[in-house]
Amino acid sequence: MDSKTLVEYSQSVRNRYLEQFATLPWEQISKSRGASFDSLRNIMLHTVDAEDKLVNYTIAGRIKEWVPRNPEEFLNMDSIRKSAEETEAKTRDYLAKLTPAELEKGGIFEAKHATHAGSS
Repeated sequence: MDSKTLVEYSQSVRNRYLEQFATLPWEQISKSRGASFDSLRNIMLHTVDAEDKLVNYTIAGRIKEWVPRNPEEFLNMDSIRKSAEETEAKTRDYLAKLTPAELEKGGIFEAKHATHAGSS
C-alpha cells in the first residue's frame, strides 16, 4: 500500500467517526472519559494534529512553526470538521505533487528526502 492510499484510508475512517459524532449531543463529545486525550473531541483533534504535523510541518521541514490545536477552542462539531477539512486539503495538495515513483519508493518520508535533499 502506498502512502497516498494509507493517508486517504486514515482520512476516510476519521470522517466516518466525525459523521457519527455529529449525531451525538456536544456534551458527549466533550465529556472527559479518562482516555489518553481525555474526550472524543480531543482524540479527533489529535488525529488531525498528527496528520497536519507529519505532512505539513515535519516532512516540509517546518517543524519549528507547528503549534498544536487547543481543544478548548473547539466548541462544536462544525469547528472540528472544518479543521479536519483544512488539514486534509493541505495533505491532498502535498500528495498530489509526489510522483508515482516517490509514492512507491518509500512513501511520504522518502519523498521528503528526494524533493528537499540538502535543505535544512
